[in-house]
Amino acid sequence: MPRKSFVPMRRDELILLAAEARKKYAGMSIDEVADREHVFLHRERGPAAASGGYAFAQIEMGWDGQPYVFEAIVLNPEFQNPHGERISEREIFWHEYFHLWYSPSMIDSPDRFLHHYSTVGVLHAQEERRANEFTAAVLVGKLELGETAETLSERCGISSSLASIAFDLLRNR
Repeated sequence: MPRKSFVPMRRDELILLAAEARKKYAGMSIDEVADREHVFLHRERGPAAASGGYAFAQIEMGWDGQPYVFEAIVLNPEFQNPHGERISEREIFWHEYFHLWYSPSMIDSPDRFLHHYSTVGVLHAQEERRANEFTAAVLVGKLELGETAETLSERCGISSSLASIAFDLLRNR
């Protein structure tokens, strides 16, 4: 039986996907985006948390006996990166949105695989990079003439780390 394998999206595809999201959700808050996509959005505070958020989907049985998918994004509005910089809810949301809809479902569940050689750490790092690039492309769109990562951070209201990612991603486009 042929096996389907996950093929990660390339940067050009990722940028197009982000452009579609920018257009589809133009002018909407993250709460409105979550509501439109039927995603439960929960804020869980904790300044010492190791993560800014997470996304998950699980199948539940409804009262009518039919299965339904429950999808959620959990944000930590007090999350700070290792440099002590507070990361905005928008950054965390779009990062987790990417994981919810476009990352392989097993990326954060290595315990479900039994094998001697694993690339789980590498795959996880790649998916984190893709989620960051998607977030950068959604929140920035395109660079202005003469813009730097520093001015980009100020103009778009994003962290300096995301501004650097956006600058590297979008400067030659």
